[in-house]
Amino acid sequence: MNEKKSCVDCGILNCQTRDKEYPDFCLTTGLTKEMAEKVRRLYEEEENNKVSVISAQIENEFYQKYTRVEEVVEFAGRMGYKRIGIATCVGLIEESRILARILRKNGFEVYGAVCKIGS
Repeated sequence: MNEKKSCVDCGILNCQTRDKEYPDFCLTTGLTKEMAEKVRRLYEEEENNKVSVISAQIENEFYQKYTRVEEVVEFAGRMGYKRIGIATCVGLIEESRILARILRKNGFEVYGAVCKIGS
């Protein structure tokens, strides 16, 4: 199988440390200044800016204090979201049911879809 590699295949993470060589398949090395500027401008759009500001606030306030689920609940609440969707693998349906119960107890309307939907 000849599959393209991406960030999930990287064990170097030079994008974070910047003290090593990037792997051949790294997307960072192909990023032009024009593309980077285009992405930077996207952060100026109202909804994108709100997402990045609230995400940064939550990381600042709750990093290593809250679980990821608690962070999601906090983020969704601050964003004003009422409905949350869970896309999951059939193999993780039990965990997704637990997550759905937690989200519902926190006032969210939850919808889920599994990888085998539509068979």
